[in-house]
Amino acid sequence: MLAIGKTTLMGLLLLCATVSFAQNKVDRATKRARRLEVRESRKIWKDIKADRDTYLWGEGSGSSIEAADHNALSAITSQIAVSVSSEFDMTEEETATIWGVDSKSVVLSKVSTYSTATLTNASRIILSYEPSALVGRYIDKQEISRMFAERLVKVKNYAEYGQRSLEKNKIDDALRYYYWSLMLLQSVPHGASSQFRTHEGENVTLATWLPMQIDEILDGIKVSFLKKRGSDAVLSFTYLGNPVSSLGYTFFDGRSWSNIYNVKDGIGIVELPTDIEITKVQLCFEYAYAGLAGGDADVSAVLSTGAKRQFRGAWCNVVLRNFPKPKTPTE
Repeated sequence: MLAIGKTTLMGLLLLCATVSFAQNKVDRATKRARRLEVRESRKIWKDIKADRDTYLWGEGSGSSIEAADHNALSAITSQIAVSVSSEFDMTEEETATIWGVDSKSVVLSKVSTYSTATLTNASRIILSYEPSALVGRYIDKQEISRMFAERLVKVKNYAEYGQRSLEKNKIDDALRYYYWSLMLLQSVPHGASSQFRTHEGENVTLATWLPMQIDEILDGIKVSFLKKRGSDAVLSFTYLGNPVSSLGYTFFDGRSWSNIYNVKDGIGIVELPTDIEITKVQLCFEYAYAGLAGGDADVSAVLSTGAKRQFRGAWCNVVLRNFPKPKTPTE
C-alpha cells in the first residue's frame, strides 16, 4: 500500500512538472507570436498613418484591449468630425445657441451619433497587449461616404413612413416619423440640399419640407373642453375635424408639467389639483417620442444629444368651464 502510494505520488509530481513545463512552453510561444504580431502591426500602422489620402485613423490606450479599443473608436470619431466639419449644415437653433461652443463640437456631437455598430467598417489593429494595451482603428474614406449615404436612406425611409401614417390618419406616428427623419437629416453632410419625392410626385427639399409637414399636422390639431368629471377635465382632440385616434401630450396642472398622457379615440384627460383655481390649462403635444426610439440605435443616439427642435404649434391653451373655485379651509 505504502509502495503504491509513493509510486502514485511520484507519478503525480512528474505529471504536474510535465504540465507546468508544457504550459510555460505554450506561454513563451504565445508571447513570441504576439511580439511578432505587434512588430508587423506597427509596420502596417506606420504605412496607414502615412497614407492620409486613403485613411482616417485613431489610436487608443488602456489597461485592456477592450478599453483601448473604445478609446480608439472615440479618437477616430473625432477625426471623422474634423474631416467633414465643412460639409455639415448648421440649423437656426444650433446657430442661435452656438455662443461659447466651438462649431466643431457641434459637428462632433453629430458624428458621434454614428454608433460603434455603424463603425464596424473601421478596421482594428493591435499595437500592444496588456497591461499597456494600444489599439489602432482606421477606415477608408470611401467607407465614410457610404456610412453617411446609408443614414440618408434611413432619413428618406422615415419620411416615407410619415406620409403613409398621415394618409391613415395616424397622427402620432406621422409626427414621430417626420421628426425622426428631420433629426437624422441634421446628422448627414449636405443634409440641407437633400431631395425627396412625395406621394404627390413633387420633388422637395427635406430640410424645409419636413418641418412644414410637422407644423401642418400640429396646426390641424384642435382641443376643446368637453365636460368636468370629478376634479378631472375631459377634453376632445380632433385633427381636421376628425377624432384623433392616438396622440401623446403633457399638461401643466398649475404647479408642474405632467407625465405623458395619451389620447384615445379623440378623448384625453387632464387631472387637476383641487386646492387651486384653474380656468385654463396649457398642453404640449408629443412629437419626438424619444421613449419609442430604443429600437433604432441611430435615432436614439441623435435624440440623446439633447438638440431638440422646437415647434410652437405643439403648445395650446384650453379654456375650462364650470370649474368652481376651490373651497378654503374655513368654508
